[in-house]
Amino acid sequence: MSMLSEREKEVVGPLEKGYTNQEIAVDLYITELTVKKHLTTVFRIPEFDYFAMFG
Repeated sequence: MSMLSEREKEVVGPLEKGYTNQEIAVDLYITELTVKKHLTTVFRIPEFDYFAMFG
C-alpha cells in the first residue's frame, strides 16, 4: 500500500476490516462522499490489488 497517500490509507484500513463508507466517514470526520472519492482514486491505481485485500 505504499503507493497510497496517508489519507487514502486511513480510508482503506477500516474498509479492510469491514467498515462501511458511512462508518469510515464518521470515524475520520469527513463526509461519506469524500470517502467514496478516496476509494475511487485507490481502486483506479493499477498496482492496487483489490482482491488481495479481501482474499
